[in-house]
Amino acid sequence: MQLIQRRKERREIEQRCRNILLKRLQVNKLQCEIFAYRERVRLLKLLIQETKENISIAESKVTNLQEANAHRSDRLPRYEERICKLERYVVQMGMDAEKRRANMHLLREELKNVIRTNVHQLVQYIFPIAQAQPVTRVPPGVKSASPENEEESSEVAVWSGGMKAEGVTWHGLPVIRETETEPLDTVSALADATRTAYIRGHWVFTDSSGELQHCIVAPWLPDSGDYSAYNMWVAANKDGVPGAGGDFEVHNPAYNISAALTYTTQLVNILAFYLDVRLPTKLCYSDFCGHELKTPQFIRRVARLNSNVLHLCFSQNVNPNLLHPSHTLQNILHLLDTEVSDLGRQGPLEIDLLLTKFLEDQLTKDLECNEDSGSEDESDTLPYEWETVQSVACPESAPGVNTVALPQALTNTQHATSMAGGLVTSAAASIASFWRGWTGQK
Repeated sequence: MQLIQRRKERREIEQRCRNILLKRLQVNKLQCEIFAYRERVRLLKLLIQETKENISIAESKVTNLQEANAHRSDRLPRYEERICKLERYVVQMGMDAEKRRANMHLLREELKNVIRTNVHQLVQYIFPIAQAQPVTRVPPGVKSASPENEEESSEVAVWSGGMKAEGVTWHGLPVIRETETEPLDTVSALADATRTAYIRGHWVFTDSSGELQHCIVAPWLPDSGDYSAYNMWVAANKDGVPGAGGDFEVHNPAYNISAALTYTTQLVNILAFYLDVRLPTKLCYSDFCGHELKTPQFIRRVARLNSNVLHLCFSQNVNPNLLHPSHTLQNILHLLDTEVSDLGRQGPLEIDLLLTKFLEDQLTKDLECNEDSGSEDESDTLPYEWETVQSVACPESAPGVNTVALPQALTNTQHATSMAGGLVTSAAASIASFWRGWTGQK
């Protein structure tokens, strides 16, 4: 009975303990929820405070923006006025630029006229260029078309053919008359044989009287650009120089070509100065007249001269189809012809690259023709040309060079040159003094 009573009491105690524990669990649960709610309230309060601060900052920014907008709104009329002023300024500057462009065009036209005048005077009085027509060879037994010129044409043609002399002279040289008994084919064969030579693996004509020539001042150059007569003379006289004086020196083709190239070089450099063009290759006035040149030197310097002439022609808008790399004086005539070129122009170039490259490529081989790396021809600096001229008394008149088989055009040119008076004499004396200063003659 006691056991039963004890078990009953135990169950009652356990039940009371369970009730107490449940109450404790509920209390703990409520305490945790209260703590969580309190923490959430605290965080919400912090968020509300931070939001209020952000709202306050935003309100201050809005106030600043409103003030800035109001300030800009107040300044907007002034900016509109400034924009109008800038528009008027741009229009005025455009008008000024147009006026300056028109003035520049007028100045360029005036400069072009001045350049053309100076170049015309230069070519007319100092470096006259004439075209010499070829001499017609008259075979034996065939009469000339013009009876008055029959004797002169026959004599000149037979002299260039190199037949047997009979004691008659023409311009100081023996005139050869053909005998009527000789066959025509034999005479022609002998004439062709005397006018040809074998140079550097090719047969070339040594007589240029039958081709078109161009005369500058007094000496002349063949229009074909074949200056091999100079190399022939240098090769034939490499062991010694012929004595000065006599008809041989006057009619020497090497002296003639050298003098003509010297005048041409001077003319090209002066034209480059007038036209304000920088030449692609350097070439001094005395490069052709100081001493006899070796074949590579001569070929390279002629190529340089032709390159400079082509560059001048390109700069003055000469049609490249009219140019030839080796026709030196003919290219200069195209340059001086205002119907073909825009002589005296200024500004950038617009040329056909294919044509210019084709012309320049023909000179590349000659430009790269070097004799030795230490030669004066390869130096990078030009001598002080005008400072080294000696103080030599100017002669009263410059010595002229007699020419053979030149047409009436040369006579007219020389007559026009003589009409220049004191200007021509002074210019020729200056050139003579300049030449003597370079060659060291007294």
